[in-house]
Amino acid sequence: MGLFCFALVVATASVANAQTVMDVILAQKNLQTLTTALQVSGLDRVLSSATAPAPFTVFAPSDDAFSSGATVQGYKLKYLLDPANVDDLKNLLTYHVLGGVVKNSSSFVDHEKLQTVEGSDLFVFKNATALEINDVTCAKAHVVTPNLNAKNGVVHIISEVFVPEGVFCPDSVFAAEQRDQARISYYGYDCRAKGTVHLTDQYATKPVGLAVDDESQEVFWSDDMDYPHGAPTSWLSKSAFKKESVVSHFVDKIIDPQGMDTDEVQKKLYFTQHYGNSVSRSNYDGTGTEVLVSKPGVTTFQPSDVAVDAKAGRMFVSAEGDEDIYGSLLSYNLNGTDEKVLKTNLNRPYGVCVDDVKQHVYYVQGGHGGSISCLAYGSVPCVRDVFADILEYPYMCSVDNAFSKYGGPTTVVFSQANKPGQIFYMTDEKDARKQQIKTVTDDLIAPMGVKFGCVHKVKKN
Repeated sequence: MGLFCFALVVATASVANAQTVMDVILAQKNLQTLTTALQVSGLDRVLSSATAPAPFTVFAPSDDAFSSGATVQGYKLKYLLDPANVDDLKNLLTYHVLGGVVKNSSSFVDHEKLQTVEGSDLFVFKNATALEINDVTCAKAHVVTPNLNAKNGVVHIISEVFVPEGVFCPDSVFAAEQRDQARISYYGYDCRAKGTVHLTDQYATKPVGLAVDDESQEVFWSDDMDYPHGAPTSWLSKSAFKKESVVSHFVDKIIDPQGMDTDEVQKKLYFTQHYGNSVSRSNYDGTGTEVLVSKPGVTTFQPSDVAVDAKAGRMFVSAEGDEDIYGSLLSYNLNGTDEKVLKTNLNRPYGVCVDDVKQHVYYVQGGHGGSISCLAYGSVPCVRDVFADILEYPYMCSVDNAFSKYGGPTTVVFSQANKPGQIFYMTDEKDARKQQIKTVTDDLIAPMGVKFGCVHKVKKN
């Protein structure tokens, strides 16, 4: 496990009991970042108060934990210290505090579960020479300086930052699988959430596209029957994130529906009808369905996917042609007017997704040796035109740009519709050495639609 030697440094830097927990933190030269975070959040006043509910056991991440740890990179720290995100900061910090108890190093028990002020648990791993505390996502923190005692509690300096689920969003990846494992599921992502939840098992007959609304906590998908070929025998389905209910056929009698996206501001659901040669939208309850783009019988316009930039007022459509190599990428106003052809002669153009901060559209070319490419529709150039190459049957994609304004990278998640299939993600790092494909999950059956979502919303403190 590679635990630090703990030696119970029983020379444990004991502090005078006249000091508060906050005084102890202020006195440590390697807790400057934590000090700043506590002051920004206002929690420094609680840890300094002689009248606040006490005692406290505080796990204090060192400056190194914030600067080079596994869970909180520099751009995430900038996000947390933004006053606009103070509720997320408070939730993260209170996840480092046990209320009403003093837990010195000798009182921790191996495999003990610790309930934090934030509400989520921490987990203890202890042996004769080392003490490690793990969080619910992926942090494994060594206690490097234990037992800094104060009159209202105790401080233990640790080597990582704990992150409860829902502080950093998106925290999950939704996926649609086909064939004999037809289902809608979501998976924990990037040390922000863990685990797998199957919202439907053997329910959707042939799910293809996905769309998500984090605010309403809904996921939508297309059930593409396409039998008989070209007949209006397909439909759209939806479910709450928490598996409370599945509503099928809320948009019905459509032709070969595939890609989907949401406008979370206007609460509109956009969807393509591949052999229906059209792009449509509806309200989330299925009412107000309207056809935005329709080219009946035009075999060079068989739309596979749609992506919406509501801020820019544009939608992007990937459309297959009458042969594999004659597909195109197009853009429109949100009402379907002002068609612009962005790319032609694309090979199996399946998925499309947008970064509405940098104004980049990513488009997938599928098949053996497929690729994902980037095209700028604003003033910021793409880091590279070909984002990922030599892929095996890539199908659809989704973008995480939550940290772009704080200097963080854009992340693209994409499916590979194999059997077994996989879901991967990559960042748009300028340094190609840092641009590695990471796995969300594998051993799926023909995963197609993928979307980022925030399932574990955190209550405000």
